Amino acid sequence: MEFFTTEMAKINEKALDSMALRNRLIASNISNVNSPSYKRVDLEFENQLSQIINTQNSKKPGASLQFQPDTLLQPNTLKNPRHIPINTYKTTYEDFKPDIKTNDEVSLHTNGNNVSIEYEMAELAKNGTKYSIVATLQEKTFRGLQDVIKGGTSA
Repeated sequence: MEFFTTEMAKINEKALDSMALRNRLIASNISNVNSPSYKRVDLEFENQLSQIINTQNSKKPGASLQFQPDTLLQPNTLKNPRHIPINTYKTTYEDFKPDIKTNDEVSLHTNGNNVSIEYEMAELAKNGTKYSIVATLQEKTFRGLQDVIKGGTSA
């Protein structure tokens, strides 16, 4: 196990940035709970980040490359199903771009709005907890690196 890698810092950075953006989107949903015809928005990034992590791990020595058809960005664009897709994987952290999705589900209110304040508050709490965990992980990673640089543990 590697003690510290820039990949780990990049993963945490991308996750923290995405969760901060999700927090803003949830706040927007909450503030528009009574706006007519407003449709809730959310951020999808976990699968994409996981895909990039798996791809980066498969490039390491001794790792086996596994084909995962669910990670294709555009699975039905090939003319022949036996063709191998080229350049359809997001493989680097530079390719990472969270997707903001509008939820067009059935409206919960007579004014066409589909925001549930209870659901949004639960999502806000869940997202805050995840953010706190990743931020703590990032802090411990850098604190451990700082201890190594100083030549021991800080008491």
